[in-house]
Amino acid sequence: MRPLALALALAFALAAADKCPQYQSCSDCLNPKDPALDCGWCSPDAAIFADGTKATQCMDHTSKGWACFHLYMHDGCIAGYVCDHEDGQCKLGPPGTGDTKENCQIKCHPPAPPPPPQYACNITTFTCEVAPEGKTSKDGCSSACSNSTPAELVGLWRSLDVQLHFALGEYLMNFTERSVAWGPLASPRMYEAQVATLSRTTLRLTLTAPAADAGAVLFASYSTPGWPTGPETGATAVALQRSASSHRAPPEDVSNAMGDADFDVYVMHKCNDWKAGKCSFAPAFASPKKSASGLAASLASFEALLLEKPSQPHLGGMADDKCTVHADCDSCINDPLKVCGWCDGVITFGDKSTCGADGKGCCGGASGFSKCDLAYRKECPVVCDWTNWTNPSCRAATSTEIKNKVQTFPDCETIAPWCKYTFGHFCNRTDPVAPQCVEVTKEQCERTPGCDVNNPNCGNNCTAPTPPPPTQLFYCDEAGGGCKGPFTNKTCAADPMCSKKNTTSCDPTKCSATVSYVCDKDSFKCTQVAGKPPAHSFNTSKACEETCYDNDVAGVWRGIRIDNGFVVDEWDFKFSELAGGTVTYKSKKTGTIFSGTYEIGDPASDQQFSSYTLTIKLSTGETLVGLYDNQDQGPITKFMYLGMPLADGDVAKSYDDAMDVKKQEFVLVACLPQVAGCDFSPASPK
Repeated sequence: MRPLALALALAFALAAADKCPQYQSCSDCLNPKDPALDCGWCSPDAAIFADGTKATQCMDHTSKGWACFHLYMHDGCIAGYVCDHEDGQCKLGPPGTGDTKENCQIKCHPPAPPPPPQYACNITTFTCEVAPEGKTSKDGCSSACSNSTPAELVGLWRSLDVQLHFALGEYLMNFTERSVAWGPLASPRMYEAQVATLSRTTLRLTLTAPAADAGAVLFASYSTPGWPTGPETGATAVALQRSASSHRAPPEDVSNAMGDADFDVYVMHKCNDWKAGKCSFAPAFASPKKSASGLAASLASFEALLLEKPSQPHLGGMADDKCTVHADCDSCINDPLKVCGWCDGVITFGDKSTCGADGKGCCGGASGFSKCDLAYRKECPVVCDWTNWTNPSCRAATSTEIKNKVQTFPDCETIAPWCKYTFGHFCNRTDPVAPQCVEVTKEQCERTPGCDVNNPNCGNNCTAPTPPPPTQLFYCDEAGGGCKGPFTNKTCAADPMCSKKNTTSCDPTKCSATVSYVCDKDSFKCTQVAGKPPAHSFNTSKACEETCYDNDVAGVWRGIRIDNGFVVDEWDFKFSELAGGTVTYKSKKTGTIFSGTYEIGDPASDQQFSSYTLTIKLSTGETLVGLYDNQDQGPITKFMYLGMPLADGDVAKSYDDAMDVKKQEFVLVACLPQVAGCDFSPASPK
C-alpha cells in the first residue's frame, strides 16, 4: 500500500501545479493534464486584461478581468479564418488557428502589384533596357535616349559662368540636332562635340575639337530647358565636366555642382521661339560647322560612371559659418543674415565638422550643413516651468514641448502675469461700487478679515453692479467707407462726420463700403481693406496677387543685353538697399561704369508679366524710366528682366518696346541665398 499511496500523492501534486497559461497550443490548452482545469483558447493573439496589458492565449475560463477580441475556443479546437496572401482571401485554416472572419477581412488584402519595370538608356545602342538602376518608364526613357540633341536644347544660347571663382565675360553655346560648339566670347568654337542624350537630365559630348582632344568624352547635366520663361527669353542651367580625366559625372541637380572644381556651371538664355521677330542672338554666333560622324569611343567605363551616385558638393564647414557668434536662440534667428537657425541637437557640416554639442546650436545657416540630428527651428518659444511650483520660471522650450503649441509662448513677457506662485485671492470690497479680486499671500490672508485661509478664492460675486448699456451711435460714410461706429456720445461729438449726422443703427446692405486690396510687404499676401482706397491698392484680389511678390532688387546682378542693338558682353549691376537707393552698373567689355540713384514705382503689368516701374537717375544727369520683373527663380539663381531706354527722358513702356535698337533690355541673374557655392560678389562693379 505504501507505493500506491506515494504514486497517488505525486499525481495529485503534479495536477495541482498545472495552470492554463502554461499551454502554448489549442489542443494542449483545451485538454489539460489536470481535468479539473477549465481553459479557453484565444486565437490568433493573446487575450487582454482590463487594464490593457497583454494576457496569454490559453486563459482560465473561470477567471475574470480579461477579454479575447479574436476567435475564442472553449469546447474544442475549431478552424478559424487565415489570410491567403497570394490572392488576398480569408480561408479556413487548421483547427485551433485563425481568427474570426470579420477580423481576418480587415487585414487581408490582395498583394500589391509588382512595381512597373524601370528602364535605363544603353549608351552604346541607344535603346531602352530594363535595368535595376533604371529611373523611369519605357516611354520616359525612350523620349530621352538618342544619338542626338534634345529638341528643346537646339539653338543658340548666351550664358554666364556662375561657378564659384567664375571668370567674367559672356560664354556662347550653339546646339544643332547632333552637335554643339561652345566657348568664351573670344573663342566661341573652342570646343566642338557630337551630342547624345542619355536621360532627361544627362548629355554625352564626344569631342571633335580641339584636335588634341578628339574622341574624349565629357558628360553634362542640365535643368529644364526654357525654365524660367521670361518676356523674350527662356533659360536653363548646365553643369559640364571640365576634364574627361575627372571620371565623375555631374549631379542630376545642377545646383549640387556648385562649389565643385570638377565642373563648369553656366546659366544660359535662348530667345523664345515665338519671339523670332523681336529676339535674335544670331549676331553673337555663326552657325557651327558640321561635325564628323562615325566617331568610335570606348563607352564601357562611362556607362559605369553614369550609374555612380554623383558626389556631393563642398558645403562648407563650421569655420565658414557666420551664425556661430550667437549663443542664444533669440539673437540667432534675428541675425541680419536671415539664414541662421537653431538646432536642438548637433549640426554636421559637409566637411564632417560639427557644432551644437555644447548647447550653442546657432550654426549651419550661413554656410550650409548636412544635417541637424534633432529639431532645426526658426522660432524660440518659451514655457512656464512648474517643476518647483512655489517658484515657477520662464525657460526655453524643449523640442518635444515645441510640438505642443498649447503650452508654448512667444516670449517670457507674455507669460509673466501668470507664471508665478500665487497662494490665493481675496475680494477687496473697500469700494463697494468697484470691488477687486486681488492676490494675497498666506500671511496677508490670515490677517485680512473675510479672507478664508482654507479656501482663498474671490467667488462669483466679486463684481461691480452691471452698468446700463452705453448709447451707441453710427453714421454712413458716403465716401465709400460704409457703416461707421459704434460711437459713444463723447466719441461721436469728437468725430466731424458723426457729430453732423448720426443714428442708433446703420444698415450695411444700404450703406456698403468700397473694397480694395493692398499687398502686405512683409508676408507678401494681399489683404482686403474697406473705405477710400489707399495708395498702391487694387480693385480685385487677382490684380493684387499678380504683383504681390518680393520685388527688392538689392544685391549684385550679372547679365547680358538681349535687345536688337546688343553687343556680346557681360553687364554687372549693384543695387544698394532701397533706403540708400544707389545703383552702379558696368560693361565688362568696355569698362564703362554708370552710377546714380534708383526708385521703384507702381506696378506695371506687361501681358502675363507682373512688373514694376523703375526710374534710374544717373550722376551725369540723365533720367531713364523702364520696368522690371524679378519674381522668377531657377535652380541656382533668381532672374530679373529689365527694360530701359537709352536716351535721357525716354521711357521703355513694355519689354517688347525695350527690344528696340534705341532702347536696352537685360536678362540678369543673382545667386539664390540657399545655394551653396554661388557668390557673385567678385563681379560687383567698382
